[in-house]
Amino acid sequence: MLDNLREGCQVIARDFTYLYLNDAAAEQGRRAKEDLLGQKMTVAYPGIDRTPFWPVLLRAMEGTAHEWLENLFTYPDGVTAWFELRFVPIPEGVFILSLDTTSRKEAEASRVFLAAAMDQSAEAVYITDPKGQIKYVNPAFERITGYTRAEALGKNTRILKSGDHGPLFYETMWLTLGEGKVWRGRMINRRKDGTKYPQDGSISPVHDLKGELVSYVAVTRDLSSELKLETHLQQVQRLESIGRLAGGIAHDFNNLLFVIQSYSDVLLEALPKGSQEHKDVEEIYDAGKRAVALVRQLLAFSRKQVMQPVPLDLNGTVQGMETLLGRVIGEDVILTVALAPDLGVTLADPSQLEQVVMNLAVNARDAMPKGGELLISTANVEIDENYAEQHLTVVPGDYVMLSVADTGTGMDEQTKARLFEPFYTTKPAGVGTGLGLATVYGIVKQSGGNIWVYSELGKGTTFKIYLPRIEQNAHARVPERISSPRARPGESVLVVEDEPAVRTIAGRILKQAGYEVYSAA
Repeated sequence: MLDNLREGCQVIARDFTYLYLNDAAAEQGRRAKEDLLGQKMTVAYPGIDRTPFWPVLLRAMEGTAHEWLENLFTYPDGVTAWFELRFVPIPEGVFILSLDTTSRKEAEASRVFLAAAMDQSAEAVYITDPKGQIKYVNPAFERITGYTRAEALGKNTRILKSGDHGPLFYETMWLTLGEGKVWRGRMINRRKDGTKYPQDGSISPVHDLKGELVSYVAVTRDLSSELKLETHLQQVQRLESIGRLAGGIAHDFNNLLFVIQSYSDVLLEALPKGSQEHKDVEEIYDAGKRAVALVRQLLAFSRKQVMQPVPLDLNGTVQGMETLLGRVIGEDVILTVALAPDLGVTLADPSQLEQVVMNLAVNARDAMPKGGELLISTANVEIDENYAEQHLTVVPGDYVMLSVADTGTGMDEQTKARLFEPFYTTKPAGVGTGLGLATVYGIVKQSGGNIWVYSELGKGTTFKIYLPRIEQNAHARVPERISSPRARPGESVLVVEDEPAVRTIAGRILKQAGYEVYSAA
């Protein structure tokens, strides 16, 4: 009867020789029965007395109780196999029953590996029965949906429905699954807290060996961060395109304004003061000045404005403006300044940074028509790889942060998406130019920094500006103003300009200053 068992059976005598083996035991040992019968175990398998097998065999040989061992056996060729061994003391010695559990061990290891992979997956994985009742969820499902495993198990997947999809959407999905196919697509789901989120994923039907449907497996990925980055990339690309357009227009317009103002200057010198003609030309000149200011803002947005960066202490810039800011925002807005005592140094143009602070303060004031609070603060910030991955165009490193926060009306998502576009404004017609925040954006970008806005309707707005920190002491220098001396005898100037009108008036002004002028296109 033992000869026909699939389990290995062997009897070991008290002198450790093989008294009996069935075919299964010989096969497990990869030796012929004739080679083993009457052979001592230590001779047949050298080193076996140094394995975990040996002390268990000794206990069974000397005692009366059954012994059990799960053993990893290594064959001479290096191949390993797991065996479950039971040692039964008998008068002749020990009877050993052995079962090869290698396949079961491998299956268990595979299940453990699969479970670990599902538990550590960044994608949400959940399994349901054919009726949609949840039987398993992984940690990513808990993190994304807000439902704990205990809350989700036994519930129907309807707890995730957002209501954003019509009947046709689900009919198409179930038709695909009903045909035994995998459904793939994008949908909007609802978290436990009620917020909605976009997800991309697949649902696969699972059948047993008889072909019966036993479950569904869903693997989904939260697209919230990805779509936010995609939206931000589109905004950045749009601003870059607008910036190139604005820069080109501003350059050409600047040339025209230079000609208008220069000829106005010439006429003002020639016309008698107090005359109607003089007053008319003054109006032209003043209109030109206002247009020049607009062009400078466009140039700032397109990052083509001439900058004079110096090592700058932002604390000093804010402190120097505190009195002026108090007058600008009015008495019904409480101004609080919180400056980091150990603030680092950045490289920026002082006058342009003052323009940034002023524009943001004026915007904050306009968002608080009934009064409120304005907080201007500074801090040292270290941006890591994780933050940089979530914010396009940001480079990890050390930064100086300037924050301007108000308790005003706040903004919706549509307004935030167009916030830095030139001439975009939510103010009434005739109030402002719509270039304030565009100018801020351009100055920050040209200074090598980044600007982010956080806002909700009714909850105020916070602008955070990050400028690269440098390892220098802050000694802000004020550029010296260079006067325009008249030419000394014999001095000449070469004027190279592709715009004929600009070339002509520039040459004329220099000739009036006494220079010998050479012009080239």
